[in-house]
Amino acid sequence: MKKTLSLLLAFLLFALMTACSVQVTPGSGGNALQFEGNGFDSPEETARAYMEALQNGDIDGMIRTFAVETYAKNYDMEAFMWRLQSINPSMEYLPAEGEPFDELNILNRVNDIRRQIRWQLLALFGLQDWNGMESGARAFHDENEVARYVEDFSPDLSALKKINVLEVLSPEDAAAELGLDGIYDSEQNQRNIANQMKPYHADDWSHMTVRFDFDGEEYCLLFEMLCYGDKWYVGSFQGNMSLLLGISIGMGGLYF
Repeated sequence: MKKTLSLLLAFLLFALMTACSVQVTPGSGGNALQFEGNGFDSPEETARAYMEALQNGDIDGMIRTFAVETYAKNYDMEAFMWRLQSINPSMEYLPAEGEPFDELNILNRVNDIRRQIRWQLLALFGLQDWNGMESGARAFHDENEVARYVEDFSPDLSALKKINVLEVLSPEDAAAELGLDGIYDSEQNQRNIANQMKPYHADDWSHMTVRFDFDGEEYCLLFEMLCYGDKWYVGSFQGNMSLLLGISIGMGGLYF
């Protein structure tokens, strides 16, 4: 019993610390949280809406293409823990319902989305040294080096208007173009996807890829899309295709 309480307290403390970094935007109910938009009619429409918000440097617009409240409401933490067969305090969602857990799960979802977007923007602007901090902390040896790094770390979001969307690829077309033909659609991988989707309790899912060019480079942005009811949303950039391609979490779904 004490061990269970300690785990739940650790979850709650971690969630509170994470939620503190999220700026809350009141919804129509005054105190209600409302981050997600109304959803879209197809995965392709969802991908194009995200790219339009990205081109405009509209962070809130990018977030509105994601399933947020719907995702948190449907998320099955018990199924996720069983899939991993483990539990640790860094897991972002709390295995409990009701206040304050529902609100904390929404805030943690928004925080996760913002982190994915942040990594994506840093990768687009060539700031991978910071990306995900996967190579450990960066050391500085003098103040001038710090000043140069900070100067480089100030990308101009208006430059994103230069993004030119070339095409939106279906899962089958993307698999063929990215060298995953026969791998993505294999029976084993489709079983893996079905297992990965269980915690989301989505009615349907898809993996879309947008090919675009920006600042002289060509990129692919890989989306995992989720459908709740008849509406589609962005679920994540760390979907099955990203895993198959070995894309680092710190790239925000970008492949180039």
